[in-house]
Amino acid sequence: MGEMTKCDSTMNRAGGFKRRAWISFFVIALSTLVPRFPVLATVVLSLNPEVTTVTQGQQFDLGIQVQAGNEEVDGASGYLNFDPAILHVVSVTGGGAFGVTLQNTFDNALGHVDYAAGELTAPFPSGTFTLATITFLAAGVPGTPITFDSAMPRRSEVTRLGTSVLGQAVGGAVTVTLNATGTETPTNTPTACGGSTPSATLTPKPSPNATPTPTGTPVDATALLCAELDTTDTVVELCDGSTFPSSGTIRIDDEVLYYAGKSGDTLTGVVRGVVRTAPSAHAAGSRATWIVSDCTGDCNGDQLVTVDELITAVNVALGQSVVAACPWVDRDLTGRVTVDEIVAAVNSALEGCAPIGKDHR
Repeated sequence: MGEMTKCDSTMNRAGGFKRRAWISFFVIALSTLVPRFPVLATVVLSLNPEVTTVTQGQQFDLGIQVQAGNEEVDGASGYLNFDPAILHVVSVTGGGAFGVTLQNTFDNALGHVDYAAGELTAPFPSGTFTLATITFLAAGVPGTPITFDSAMPRRSEVTRLGTSVLGQAVGGAVTVTLNATGTETPTNTPTACGGSTPSATLTPKPSPNATPTPTGTPVDATALLCAELDTTDTVVELCDGSTFPSSGTIRIDDEVLYYAGKSGDTLTGVVRGVVRTAPSAHAAGSRATWIVSDCTGDCNGDQLVTVDELITAVNVALGQSVVAACPWVDRDLTGRVTVDEIVAAVNSALEGCAPIGKDHR
């Protein structure tokens, strides 16, 4: 079996276009069903925070904010555009100000977030409130603007009695940096491999309560950390990373980490605390071991594949979630999930788990 066809993708996008057009029509067309009143377009649609700086591999939240002042509003939609090479959407959660969610979708291939909600009966929200919160993963550098779309069928809008009260929509920007040490002055600190290497001085943080280490099949790729690892670091400095694949999962002490790339002896795009583990600090000299699950599609390391995990795998395949959400469904380490891998995950759910072997390095 092959990957999803271009035809399938085109049909899905065509359907999404029709749905977005209908949602925008619904929000705006209310004006033909209710009496018109003089309305001042003073409401502001914005991002909170408008400007933020994160590190590569970090997850962070961004809110779509409605600043309505004294105006009561009965509908709002936010259609965001971003660079999909820089950011991936993990989830979109409604803010709860409106009782009816009309649309909640995102597309990590196009760089779109589409969210719309409304209220049919009083009380209607006013003041400043959050329409929706988007959780992003910073996948690339150096950053991207995030803008509100203003053209049909993806027109961002705020309404009162079906009439637009939107005065302006203010976008924002995200800057993504390569390391979590910011602008600290480098100092030469001894490493586990002997000698010294420039590294920022970090204050170790206490490790969280230990969590069960998930089952995984270690392979012949192991190395010592050449620099200590704080709980927020998103790059891992190995003393010798030559045997490590270009992406995958590693175990350090009781933590499992996913990394999206490798540069020399440095693992990059690291997502911390995956597969039911928690981020923790690790001293220089700790051992990092590359692992692969013996259960394709097992997202949480319990040696079982559930329906929820199959849904997560499908979302990764569709580009609606990131590989780090279920790293062990990507058997061939391409950074994406294919139909063949979904079928393998389904087989794991139906027949139990079988080792995938070391040939998937």
